[in-house]
Amino acid sequence: MVAYVKVSDHRNGHLVEELAQEAARLVWLRGRGVRVPEVLSVESEHDGYLLTRALSGVAASEPIPQADRNSAVTSMAVSLRELHRIDVSGCPFDRSLGSLVRQARVRTAAGLVERSWQLAGKHDITAPQALLRLEQLADHIVSEEAVMNHGDFTLPNVLLSEADGVGFVDVGRAGAGDRHSDVADMMRSLRSQMNPQYGEDYAQLFLDAYGRDLIDEQRLALYDLVEEFFWPALDPATRRPL
Repeated sequence: MVAYVKVSDHRNGHLVEELAQEAARLVWLRGRGVRVPEVLSVESEHDGYLLTRALSGVAASEPIPQADRNSAVTSMAVSLRELHRIDVSGCPFDRSLGSLVRQARVRTAAGLVERSWQLAGKHDITAPQALLRLEQLADHIVSEEAVMNHGDFTLPNVLLSEADGVGFVDVGRAGAGDRHSDVADMMRSLRSQMNPQYGEDYAQLFLDAYGRDLIDEQRLALYDLVEEFFWPALDPATRRPL
């Protein structure tokens, strides 16, 4: 058996709690037939860890033969549509826009956003200024029907298996929210210089395969801004996430 473990020590209590939250999401999703890793063990009392059974498949960020890329992108879009069709009534995990804005406020006040932006070389606007812009945009967005979000739907977090189909990993931010959040994540990932085998044509193919008629460009832009508040911030001493 192959297994994976995520660990965090007690000095980063919020990260220990995040491992427990990811375990709860994995159990909830597996209970609804979503192909995610099986939780083998989790500890959150002191130092935290999450042990999961390995999921079959190759990350979509790995080199994919050109002849297979169209089908890979289409499969990812179809699997996302299926995830978004899950009944979220009674879902205990909130990923609504209001919840994300509240989290963005907390991260901004703690200095995590400024730190992550400095690491990424983003200097065009301060985090408080961007937060004000986000709050103003969010106030004018009409609530949309909630669907089950992956929460970090990017190429490294999608596993492709010819035998078993599409699987998802790193679901610690999963919850009921706006479909545009997941779609925006994947569009950015497909366009990213970190994934040069893809690009704009594949991003447009993904959008077509998912259902362009379901998507509003204004909402995609809003969730691009939201995501900037959740870039990882590293401890300068240990280079570990804060």
